[in-house]
Amino acid sequence: MADGRLIFNVRQFGAGGDGKTKDTAPIQKAIDACNAARGGIVYFTPGDYLTNTIVLKSHVTLYLESGATICGRPRTRGLDTFPVLRQRATRAGAVFDAANRPAKS
Repeated sequence: MADGRLIFNVRQFGAGGDGKTKDTAPIQKAIDACNAARGGIVYFTPGDYLTNTIVLKSHVTLYLESGATICGRPRTRGLDTFPVLRQRATRAGAVFDAANRPAKS
């Protein structure tokens, strides 16, 4: 999967993926660490990850294992309701680039 690239598992940064806890900060920390390391893969194991706005960065690939879901909503007037935007891996190892497009294999 990594082709020699570093892997940053969002759970190792504190994400719960339980569908109840907001995982914004751990996801962003994983993205930032990946970018600081000059690129790699931010890896999501199966689970439901609730998030507000996250900022994708250059040379960072998001890899969603089959069964991983990112559920998010931008912050609006202090509202914190979920889910509005959903991305579910429909095949093992869905990969998205910084423009949130499925990456070409």
